[in-house]
Amino acid sequence: MVANLRLGENVLFLENEKNIFDIINILDVFILPSIEYEDFPNVILEAMSLGKSVIGTDIAGIPEQIEDGVNGFVVAPRDVNALSEAILTLIKNENKRKRMGEKSLERFDRLFSYDKIVSNYIEFYKELGRHNE
Repeated sequence: MVANLRLGENVLFLENEKNIFDIINILDVFILPSIEYEDFPNVILEAMSLGKSVIGTDIAGIPEQIEDGVNGFVVAPRDVNALSEAILTLIKNENKRKRMGEKSLERFDRLFSYDKIVSNYIEFYKELGRHNE
């Protein structure tokens, strides 16, 4: 498809990248335009942990990660117009993009940091233990 559309100079496929954080860190905006078969993509959390504004689709757990209009945008799957509008909004407005990136990092630290997740699991298992007494 890339060849047919003559996009070879604009599209780069990476294989076997050992440190994805290096790649994500050079991006201005992280975009995951999934159309199906997602759960709770770690890659969005990784981008958030690096302070990136994010754009994703309204499927599975993505709307739990991206607070629409706060740390990025959530668009409908296969809605090319909404996706392109979200991308252009962040490309054209550096301040908004940076502010959303800051909000991503804040949201990650508050809800999804490793310490927070481990703490949530510990509380979950404690609660299970109380119910089994």
